[in-house]
Amino acid sequence: MEDFWKSVQTIQAERGADYRAFSLFSATHWAELLGAAAVIFLCAVIYYRCREVTRHQILRAVFVLMLADEFMKQAVLLYTGQWNVTYLPLHLCSINIFVCWYDAIHQSRWSKEILYALCIPGAVVAMLSPSWQRLPVWNLLHLHSYSIHVLLILYPVLLLAGGFRPQVHHIRWVLAFLCAIATPIFFLNRLLKTNFFFLNDPQGNAITAFFAHCFGERFYLLGFLPVLAAVLLLLYLPWYRAERHQRMLCARDQVIA
Repeated sequence: MEDFWKSVQTIQAERGADYRAFSLFSATHWAELLGAAAVIFLCAVIYYRCREVTRHQILRAVFVLMLADEFMKQAVLLYTGQWNVTYLPLHLCSINIFVCWYDAIHQSRWSKEILYALCIPGAVVAMLSPSWQRLPVWNLLHLHSYSIHVLLILYPVLLLAGGFRPQVHHIRWVLAFLCAIATPIFFLNRLLKTNFFFLNDPQGNAITAFFAHCFGERFYLLGFLPVLAAVLLLLYLPWYRAERHQRMLCARDQVIA
């Protein structure tokens, strides 16, 4: 229990900035990935078989778990005197907690689209290159980081299991939302000397560090453009093709009729 309550900064101060509790795609990492996949799949199957009223209750329960998870982290950091501005919930994954909150209450189309296009890939990337590998496995913030990202993937997957179908022409909502939150956060980072969204410093994340290697530290943000385009293409192409196929079938049926 000696390291259970410690933050990343505390652990690094004691063990060095290069300390890692496990390496990427080690046995520990694979156990976390496979465990997350199993939980998400099982919950999606159960959700699919539920009535609509029960589905709403499940979505709200998932959101409540997210909120409790984040509240616990903030409360523990404050109580132990380890809290600082870098723990504000302003990273992309943390902001999606608020989008889930809105969707759980209002069940809006745009919130579902944002969760599908931003929350799923963002949380999946976080699971594949976890920042919590800098923490011991039996550590509160390690467990929090893992569980919150599992819940963030689970929520939009449940939406898909419940019949939600993304539409290509709604990508404009996703891009508008992304610009609307990234712009003020960029300037907030300068004011607070933080790095939410990794918009002001490429270090501390394997992907942005790769962008810096390709484009230089001054222009590493350019790396987000092709990656965002590729992610949106990958996410929306199957739905576009399915929608187009459905229209062709409808047109053919009308001609036959």
